[in-house]
This record gives sequence, structure tokens and C-alpha cells, in this order.
Amino acid sequence: MELKKEIKQAYKELSNFFKIKLPIRVFIVSNIINLNYKQKRKWFGVGFFRKNTVVVIHKKLFPKLRHKKEEFKGVVMHEMAHIFIKETIKKNIPIWIEEGVAQWLSFPKVSKKKIKKISLKKLKTLEDWYKYDTPFIYCSNFFHYLENKYGREKIYKFLVALNKKNMSKAFRDVFKIKLEDCEKEYRKNEKIV
Repeated sequence: MELKKEIKQAYKELSNFFKIKLPIRVFIVSNIINLNYKQKRKWFGVGFFRKNTVVVIHKKLFPKLRHKKEEFKGVVMHEMAHIFIKETIKKNIPIWIEEGVAQWLSFPKVSKKKIKKISLKKLKTLEDWYKYDTPFIYCSNFFHYLENKYGREKIYKFLVALNKKNMSKAFRDVFKIKLEDCEKEYRKNEKIV
């Protein structure tokens, strides 16, 4: 019952932010061995999505995969966020936007001490993403920075603008600053060197 409540809360928060309702199914897996067999590969994460379906490990198994049980709602929300993002933005976008927004919506800001300098320009594809140690933290904290400076609604408007404009133009039109300059301000504000 507790898991259903967390799933419903995550869906409600995302639905409110994205201003849409989507048919999303969530499957909770209680046996990691079966999941690894069905995936035909070793799976190290605790959740993933495919089309409009989220698959997540039961929270009681989170510690076995080096996650805290308290992260369950955030993991479900992160995976659901990908589905909402793909429905909102009907084209390919840089990975830093998709993963950054999914993480920002799902988890609180991470301590400055853990952030390593990355360049958003270098995070376009999944291959780029895995070249770095902590891109989730850098990118989600960038969206926390945008939220604090401009508000959540501006971030939503940026995502919607990506349908009609390229990333640089959408960012500049919504936030009234070039992405590169905003990233410099973010690094300075967060003391990322």
C-alpha cells in the first residue's frame, strides 16, 4: 500500500508540472535474478522505463543495489519523468536536458562538495553521459539553480519551446541569457571550478 501511495504521489507531481495526464504502468520487481534473465544483461540500476512502462525494483531490495529505501519514490518519479519529457518534447534533445530535468524533478539538490565540473555542451548523447563521473548531480543541480533564479514555470516553458526551436535559441528566448553565460553563472554561484 505504501508503494502505491508513493507511485501515485510521484505521478501527480509530474502531471501537475507537465500539465498533462499520461497512461503510465509501473511494475515492481521483487526478484532481481528474474529481471536480469529477462533483460539478457546484468542490470545494476533500480529502475528503467520503456515506452509508457516503468519497471522498478521493490524498495526492500534497494540496499542490495547500493540505494537507500527512501529513494524509491524518487526513482519511480525519475523514470516516469522520462515518459513525460518524451511526450512534451517530440524530438531528440541533448541528454543533459532529459536526465537533468528527470533528476531535478525527482530528487533534492545535492551538496556542492560532490559536484564536478562538466560542460553541458559536451553532454549530447548517452555515450557522452557515461564519460563523466557525476553528470546527474551537475545537470540536476543546474536545473535547481534555474528554478531558484527563474522559477519552475520558466523551465517548463523552455521544455515546450524545444519543440519549435533549437536548444540555444529556446534557452535564450525563455531565460533571456545565453546558455553558456548561464552555465558560467551557475558554476560561479556553486563554486564549481
